[in-house]
Amino acid sequence: MSKQTALYRLFDENDRLLYLGIARDPESRWKLHSDRQTWWHLVARKTVEWYADRDAAKAAEKQLTAREMPLFDKANKKAAEAVEYDDSKERARVVAWVLDQVSVSQPNWEIGVGSAARACGTSRTSARHAMYTLTREGGPLRGGTQGRFIVADKTPGRRSAA
Repeated sequence: MSKQTALYRLFDENDRLLYLGIARDPESRWKLHSDRQTWWHLVARKTVEWYADRDAAKAAEKQLTAREMPLFDKANKKAAEAVEYDDSKERARVVAWVLDQVSVSQPNWEIGVGSAARACGTSRTSARHAMYTLTREGGPLRGGTQGRFIVADKTPGRRSAA
């Protein structure tokens, strides 16, 4: 017997449809989106409609995606507006925030991806990508496992070189 499946929509603050998807557990799916989608911080409102089973939800998703054309839905090949979100400004904010944190922290201090994302008003994905750039070529961070980075060095002048 198939389980109920939700069809959910994600909207921005201007009520523009960002994404439409299906899941048996929307809350868990949203957690995955928050970890993986650079546009997640744009989500201001969510709606959920329940269907009797996955097949019914999948059929509705296909029909609605073609009609409503969510902005960030890669599955919607017909959506002329389907785009990749450019998170370069968000990444730059994260880099600046991390460098400020490094300037007042001790070596081996941990900086979490979630903390950086919340502080900078961006997605965890954008924060993670930005923080990884600071691990390269002698940058002030090392690590990056399980969403945690470690302050590697507080060498004077390092900040201006990054």
